[in-house]
Amino acid sequence: MTLDKCAFAYYNDELKDWHVETGEFAILVGKSSQDIILKDICRVESTVRLKKTYTMITTIGDSVR
Repeated sequence: MTLDKCAFAYYNDELKDWHVETGEFAILVGKSSQDIILKDICRVESTVRLKKTYTMITTIGDSVR
């Protein structure tokens, strides 16, 4: 099975387009959500950088990511 970028994308209202975030994604295969028989981690690197926005409730941890 091959997973392309569409498998990790979500629609971003700011971009008005589909977007893939950089990060690690868990790939789980199972007979049900209670019976996972295979698990792996997939690292994805986005080619699009989003503009960071800051508000009064932005935490320091969120601002350095």
